[in-house]
Amino acid sequence: MASAPTPSANYIVLCNLPHGLTCQVGDKRIKLRGSANYIMPNKDRKFQGPKPEDVVFGATMNYVERDFWDKWVAQMTDKKNFPEGYPPITNGQITWDTNKGEVTLKRKDTESIKSGFEQLKPEEHGVKKDDSGGSNTSSIPRITE
Repeated sequence: MASAPTPSANYIVLCNLPHGLTCQVGDKRIKLRGSANYIMPNKDRKFQGPKPEDVVFGATMNYVERDFWDKWVAQMTDKKNFPEGYPPITNGQITWDTNKGEVTLKRKDTESIKSGFEQLKPEEHGVKKDDSGGSNTSSIPRITE
């Protein structure tokens, strides 16, 4: 996962995919934390999300070694692999820079672009709220013997 930043050796990579993304170059893999990525529950059995200071316009900040990232981006933007470009890069769901201010501006420009993984709003899809005050189990068939 993300390591401590060393400005000259790292990129700041913002990932707005809720599930994050595993990036691989050769045998090396890294996991970008996503916008809704949660780590294992703490002792109180509550899930912990990204720290507020690691969230920039809804995307989570990751620190990635420059050499690895340059190779990964080259691999993912190779026209043989993705003739139209790798969608998370081309649609701005993944942005990067060596400067936090610059990557923040890039993210701000792409903030309104949807990833396709947003939570659905049930009322927009014809789902009506159950106002009966309890669970609606009357339509569930019962087995009687």
